[in-house]
Amino acid sequence: MKESLEHELHGMEARLNSRLDKFELRFEAQAARLDRLDTTIRAGGRWTSGMIDWASKVDTSLDGFGKQIIAIDTEIAEAGKRLAKLEGASNGSN
Repeated sequence: MKESLEHELHGMEARLNSRLDKFELRFEAQAARLDRLDTTIRAGGRWTSGMIDWASKVDTSLDGFGKQIIAIDTEIAEAGKRLAKLEGASNGSN
């Protein structure tokens, strides 16, 4: 009887160890997937941060160009008014 119980216990222990080994393999695979996902998320965060910095620099640059365009447009408008005034004065004197 004792030998039968010992044999059954050893069999249960072997099955339990086999199941635990399978769980361990699953957890190792899951840990590897999570590590890859973590790497992807971190890389995406760095890329997003870089894009935000780049967009900010472009916005600042474009804002400066916009101000230059407005200044040039104002100068052209003023030159056009002066030219029209001069043409009006020269046509009036003829």
